[in-house]
Amino acid sequence: MKGCLLRRFYDLSSGIIADAKAWDVDGDDLIENAGQPDQTYDVWSMHGSSAYCGGLWLCALECVRRMALTLGEVVDAQKFANKLNNARKAYERKLWNGKYFDFDEHSTDHKSIMADQLCGFWFMCITDGKVDDVIITRQQICASLKTIFEYNVEKFANGQLGPVNAMMPSGVVDSTGIQSEEVWGGVAYALASFHLLVEENESAFKTAEGWYRSCWERYGLQYQSPEAINESSYYRAIGYMRPLAIWAMQSALDALRNKRQ
Repeated sequence: MKGCLLRRFYDLSSGIIADAKAWDVDGDDLIENAGQPDQTYDVWSMHGSSAYCGGLWLCALECVRRMALTLGEVVDAQKFANKLNNARKAYERKLWNGKYFDFDEHSTDHKSIMADQLCGFWFMCITDGKVDDVIITRQQICASLKTIFEYNVEKFANGQLGPVNAMMPSGVVDSTGIQSEEVWGGVAYALASFHLLVEENESAFKTAEGWYRSCWERYGLQYQSPEAINESSYYRAIGYMRPLAIWAMQSALDALRNKRQ
C-alpha cells in the first residue's frame, strides 16, 4: 500500500515538475517569475528568478529525486539530480550575495531582504528534522537567518512585532506593496522554528514573541489569528490557517530532543 501511494504521488509530482519547466525561460533549469503576482504573495510581483519561488523549486526537485530513488527509478533519479545541480548553480549565481538571497533578479527592489526567502528549505529541513548541506549549505541558511533577524525583526517596530516581510539593506521597510510591509504570523513561526533547528534559541523566541504578544496582549486576536498585521496596527484576514506553523516550533524542539538522546 505504501509503495502504491508513493507511486501515485510520484507520477503526479514528476508530471507537475515537467509542466512547470515551462517557467524556465532561459534554459538553466531554474524557473522564473513572470513579473506578476504568480505565487502566494498575490499582490507582490517577482521578476525573473526569485529567492522564494526558486527555493521552492529546488526543494521540489530534491523531493521527486528522493521519491524516484525509493521507487527504484534510478534513471529518473539521476535526471532530477542533474536538473537540481544545474538549478542550484543558477540560484546561487543569480541571487546569493554572501549574506542572504536577493528578493529576485530584476525588480527595482531586487536587493530587498525577504523574510520568507528560505521557505522551501524550511519545508525540507523541518520535515527531515535537521539542517544539512543538502541543496544550499547550512552556512548559507544560518547567514540568511542572521540577516533576516537583524533587519526584518530587530530593525522593524523596535523588534516588537515580528519579522516584516521585506526590509531594504538600508534598514527601511520595502514599501513595494501592502504585503511587503506586513508581518505574517505563519512566516514568523516558520522562521522561529528554523532558528530552533540550528540551535539559535534566543533568536527563535524573539522572532516568535513579537507576533505572539501582538495577538495575545495588544490586539485581542488570540482566538482569531489574522494572516497579517502591519506597523500601524491594521490586521487582515482573521481566522487564517498559516499561523498554525507555530506547531513547527514544537516539531523542531522534538527533533533536537531526539538528536540528543
